[in-house]
Amino acid sequence: MSQLSESKKTPKIFGYKLLQADLRSLNGKFQYIADQWVEVPGDGCYVAVSGGLYAGGDGPVLVQVECKVKVPGTSEHTPEGVVCFRQVKVSPITDPAVLERLSHDKHWEVRRAAAAQITDPAVLERLSHDKRWEVRRAAAERITDPAVLERLMHDEDRRVRRAAAERF
Repeated sequence: MSQLSESKKTPKIFGYKLLQADLRSLNGKFQYIADQWVEVPGDGCYVAVSGGLYAGGDGPVLVQVECKVKVPGTSEHTPEGVVCFRQVKVSPITDPAVLERLSHDKHWEVRRAAAAQITDPAVLERLSHDKRWEVRRAAAERITDPAVLERLMHDEDRRVRRAAAERF
């Protein structure tokens, strides 16, 4: 009997979420705590499980969210790809492979958020050529290669130039 129970365990559900720098929700109504399960009131935590990451706004911190207990009756008003969960655990994304994959995302907000957490010099150098200044600036804030910083100090956008100059 216990083997049958083990095989019927619910698979873990993971998604992504953008938060403020202090891990507060973008609307400021809920404070998450890294690596701790929390119960989110109201509609619960809006989690991008298959899209819609930037639908709630833009934030500087990209976290992975482990989810439990889906909130019933919220699917009518959530963006496509977003699911609401009552219990969640947010964790910083530390897996370089996950960050590298996210650095290729079609949405610049995701690439920018990934760039702010990436440490791989080759990935940061690639992102320093991104078409969006926000992604280039986030990469410049992490780059340590003087040659790449020198190039970025001549970027077309003043915000990228400033970020590169501060690191040089």
